[in-house]
Amino acid sequence: MAIGEETVGDTSHPATTTSGNVNSVTGVTAFSSIDYNHPLFLQPIDTPGSTLISLRLTGSDNYALWSRSMRIGLLGKSKLGFVNGRFPKSRFEPELHDQWETVNVIVLSWTMNVVRRGLLSSVVYASNAHKVWEDLNERFNKVNGSRVLYFHREIHTLTQGTMSVVDYFSKWRDLWDEFDASMLCPGCPYPESKKYAQHFEYHRLLQFLMGLNESYLSRPFSREIGLLHCDNSFEGRVLKERVDT
Repeated sequence: MAIGEETVGDTSHPATTTSGNVNSVTGVTAFSSIDYNHPLFLQPIDTPGSTLISLRLTGSDNYALWSRSMRIGLLGKSKLGFVNGRFPKSRFEPELHDQWETVNVIVLSWTMNVVRRGLLSSVVYASNAHKVWEDLNERFNKVNGSRVLYFHREIHTLTQGTMSVVDYFSKWRDLWDEFDASMLCPGCPYPESKKYAQHFEYHRLLQFLMGLNESYLSRPFSREIGLLHCDNSFEGRVLKERVDT
């Protein structure tokens, strides 16, 4: 399941679904009671003082990484719908509106706990977690040219040096992850895009191989490749092909 998806009220499994009725006009489930599967359900540890992630939002420089971390944390709490707009108050029965307000405030608190002090006012005086999320996205979800250039330079000047292959691969992958988070690539629904993605990944693999020490380029290194844990990735398949030839 991709980050950003949250399964609620799956009618294909009646034994585990929440109690609710589907509006025949809107097709939206109107929830009427709460159990552990319900988006309004709170565990005892779900308090306003909880810190959902360790990363604190400082601005555009780390917004991409921060927002992804928050989405993962909120998804784990089944509360992602409160920031992406999937769980507005109108989706629930009137008798659950007070509980919705409680959960909304807790999600606001979780956001407030992981932003720098200068951003607190935009969260403290807000009344809706979704609006705060949209505001932060509008303000900070921007391509930082200097940061993109930094990661681009680090990636293309990285060499193995005294590092093991495993450590070199980890650093190389971390840099690419940071680069991708700083400059998101637009998606494409067409099947042909998969070939382009593989072509792009192959170029990344070549960059990785070019940074290896000559001693590794001139002999098989299957033991080290086995430690990379990339068996299912495009890089892993190509690397294994190199080892086997």
